[in-house]
Amino acid sequence: MTRVALGLCGLTLLGCARSPYTWTPPAAPSATARQVRNAIEAGDGDLEVREWQRALVRDPRDRVSRAKLAWRFESVGAPELAIEHYRAILGDRPSDEAARLGVVRNLRRLGLEKEAAAELEAAPDPSPAILSTLGIVRDGAGDYGAAETAHRAALRLASGDAALYSNLGYNLFLQRRHAEAVECFEVALKIAPRSGIARGNLALTLAHMPGGAERALEHWKSMGGPAAAHNNLAAALIEQGRAAEAREHLALALREAGPSPETLANLDAVAKLDGGPAAVSPAKNPNAFSRAMRAMKGWLVRQDPAPAPTVAARGRSR
Repeated sequence: MTRVALGLCGLTLLGCARSPYTWTPPAAPSATARQVRNAIEAGDGDLEVREWQRALVRDPRDRVSRAKLAWRFESVGAPELAIEHYRAILGDRPSDEAARLGVVRNLRRLGLEKEAAAELEAAPDPSPAILSTLGIVRDGAGDYGAAETAHRAALRLASGDAALYSNLGYNLFLQRRHAEAVECFEVALKIAPRSGIARGNLALTLAHMPGGAERALEHWKSMGGPAAAHNNLAAALIEQGRAAEAREHLALALREAGPSPETLANLDAVAKLDGGPAAVSPAKNPNAFSRAMRAMKGWLVRQDPAPAPTVAARGRSR
């Protein structure tokens, strides 16, 4: 599913400031990108890289210089080289959490999820971050039972961390244990009331529960306003095959703010679901709806396949 409506979520890992553990396997590098990578590897034109390489010549166990090189390779899209340096650090210090997570990040960037899980399981004294990441990797593989075990183990070590409650809640949502997921998200919000991830995931979970639509709307409205809230609820309803209700909320989204890329995508999706038109009936305010329909002219005759429903980004945040 495309998740762009509110752009709220990445991956939760203890609220730290490093980049999220959401990695997309890289496209084949262009000739220019390869030249840049080769130049950095050689240290050409990069005084810092050359200095770090010289430091390693003087002392191959210089962890600081090696970590800097690993991060530089990672940042320019050379995960294989980054892994080499992170693993060299682990060779001297198997308990180095940052290096192990660096290996995992880059393995996932290469699409090597099984290897990433094995790397995490090899940690000699797993921290909450290691366990939480293992849970995330297991969730991605659809092994929800093993993922839940890892998330709960992380919480036993850091029971006051809102991000870990949000991770467990999302795991329970994936297992369709919605009531338990709601409890986790509510605990996360008590700890961190401003957590957009926890609130967005709470709304999404409520939207999948009988009688939860109004509560879901209120949470989404507090984050992105009425139009985004109705659009997100519509997307959740489309996921559940509830096309008629989804159309009602898309009409309300159009009434509030006119057409948007997200609403148009959901109109296409609901049309594919129920075989109806990629349009909805006016909602209370015919004039506003008419203006919206005029603005949409040209979109309604597209023949391209309907995209997946659009919903507020979900999952983890750091």
